[in-house]
Amino acid sequence: MGKDNNKPRNNNVWIPHELYKEILFRNFTKNEKRVLDIIIRFQFGFCVLGEAHLSKKDYKIFGLAKSTVSSTINSLIEKNVIIDDICFIINTEYDGWNVPDCIKSNREDYDSLIMKHIKLQAKARKL
Repeated sequence: MGKDNNKPRNNNVWIPHELYKEILFRNFTKNEKRVLDIIIRFQFGFCVLGEAHLSKKDYKIFGLAKSTVSSTINSLIEKNVIIDDICFIINTEYDGWNVPDCIKSNREDYDSLIMKHIKLQAKARKL
């Protein structure tokens, strides 16, 4: 039986690189990032359903007040970052996100840094 490379091993949460990159470069508030982290944990952390089945009261476990969760989730929905149906799903159509980039971010330099790191890793494996 072949390996399923999409499933996390050793309790790791695997998320798409493009999603992680978008979150790094966008100007989210602290609470928006916390809520996204929680959704990512449940959407990508189990790789079964691909969606986060969380009620707003579940966020209390993470120290977020219900009113904060409601306003933050509503903000992320209005910004087209998450989709609210029966559960929460991160919208992977990043061009539709209504969240500006951080002021001094540079995506091209980031891509170069990633490639440099990949080359260093490959070189280290050969040693």
